[in-house]
Amino acid sequence: MKIVLHQLSPSEKRLAIIAGLCLGAAILYIGYIRAMDRLEAMDATIDSLQQQLLTYSELVQQADSVNAAFDAMAQQHSSQWTQEEIHDSLRREIARLAMRNVPPPGSPAPASTDPAAMLVSIPQMPMGTLMDSEEGYRSYQINFKTEAAPIQNITTFLERLQRSDQALRVESLEIIRQPLAGVATANIRVTRTIIDDEVDVGQVASLHETAPALVPLLNPSFEEWDAAAGCMGWTAEACGVSEHSGQATEGHASMRAESTGPEGRVYQAARLAPGRTYELTVDAIALGPARVEVVDEASKQAYLGAQPLTIGDTPYRYCVRFTVAGEGTEPVSIRAPQLVIEDAGTVVLLDNVSLAEVQAGP
Repeated sequence: MKIVLHQLSPSEKRLAIIAGLCLGAAILYIGYIRAMDRLEAMDATIDSLQQQLLTYSELVQQADSVNAAFDAMAQQHSSQWTQEEIHDSLRREIARLAMRNVPPPGSPAPASTDPAAMLVSIPQMPMGTLMDSEEGYRSYQINFKTEAAPIQNITTFLERLQRSDQALRVESLEIIRQPLAGVATANIRVTRTIIDDEVDVGQVASLHETAPALVPLLNPSFEEWDAAAGCMGWTAEACGVSEHSGQATEGHASMRAESTGPEGRVYQAARLAPGRTYELTVDAIALGPARVEVVDEASKQAYLGAQPLTIGDTPYRYCVRFTVAGEGTEPVSIRAPQLVIEDAGTVVLLDNVSLAEVQAGP
């Protein structure tokens, strides 16, 4: 190597030194880039683990209230009940929940049917169907229809059904509204799960967790549109919405949302219980920068866990899990979901929205 260097002219030596310095600088730069990428990946992993730790800590804090709720629910079951006894108990529970001011659990059926005292009126409660299972429980299913009532009243009634200690589950819901009418009727199918006496609270919890309590949303798959009001149940701000049928993931239609301002929004507000944990899922196709988030209606503060949408022409499913802030029993108005489109002219297709309570509360 020394002989070769001695044979080089001064200009060739300078070129060799410059080339060596450039090579060394390139190696250092590549090493720096790789180190930064590694650090960013580690930061992302730390953030994810911190979020999981926070979620687990919240679940541990709620363990006592959850166990108390399962104890209360277990007291509402007996393997000795006949079909008539189950029907009578369910009829009284539905009548109780249909009142504007809900009496305490176990109260006798209301003697008055004054419309002013009822949140929703149910003219008939026909006998249902009892189904036996070999897994330690029975299911009693009933169909009934409400009289015309405001949509908000029907939504509140459905929330009460889902939270009943009698382990009620809304299997199907059909809302019928005449054009331009401010009220609607609902055809509802409800299933009550009756746990055998020998099943312990842990088994009741397992059964309850397999069937998350769905929160009823208005027009979650964007099938209902009105020429004047637009998409039923949804609010748009600085954003134009229209029906789109080309890439629906549920049903035959989806929502096409195009931002008309610096930041367009489309959302639906739901009344959720404080201290409870919910999981929001949304199918979306984003053709530009956008995100799905959960926002407190009163303070306009976003919860942690907002999901940025992947840009492309392929639908993706996004999931946001959150615990409603606050204390007490008064429901909190939460925008779940809220779609935020970050640039004017950006288009997002939204479909198949679902909101479920993933952990039962007291």
